[in-house]
Amino acid sequence: MSERSGFSKFTADCEGGVRSQTRSLITKPKNGGQACNTAEETEACNTMSCDRDCTLEAWTPWEPCSVACGTSFQNRQKHVLIPTRGFGKCPKEDGPERAAEQECNTQPCVGDEICIANQDLVIALDGSGSLREDDGVTVSLAMNVHTISSDLDSVKSSIEGMVPKKGFTNKELY
Repeated sequence: MSERSGFSKFTADCEGGVRSQTRSLITKPKNGGQACNTAEETEACNTMSCDRDCTLEAWTPWEPCSVACGTSFQNRQKHVLIPTRGFGKCPKEDGPERAAEQECNTQPCVGDEICIANQDLVIALDGSGSLREDDGVTVSLAMNVHTISSDLDSVKSSIEGMVPKKGFTNKELY
């Protein structure tokens, strides 16, 4: 008989699989001897349940506080590292095991605070004729006069260069 082969792959990842190894016949029998059967050995593996609860990462750092004074909140969370399998359980994304909130900057505002953070701002102006010259018939398309930009002078120039439209404004952008 040959040496045993390496084990085969598992037949299941969970809830009971098997793996096997075999030995084969090398020398055939002579003079009326009996042949050996091919030998196969099996063993159970992966007997654990297929159900798996999720595994969570460590807490993220606390987010920055949203205001400098007057009480605000900051958040942190845990993301899923390994997802559930089968009927496994995982805490809700907004539940206490995965989301936390705490007060921050609880001191009162004095009035001399200066904002140093950049913040997105979208300005929507009604430049339609409905403010001045609505003839009740004309429909003007809305205009995007400037894309989002940090160049405030360019944005100001685009707004100052707007010409009021006649009629009322359709809500579609072009």
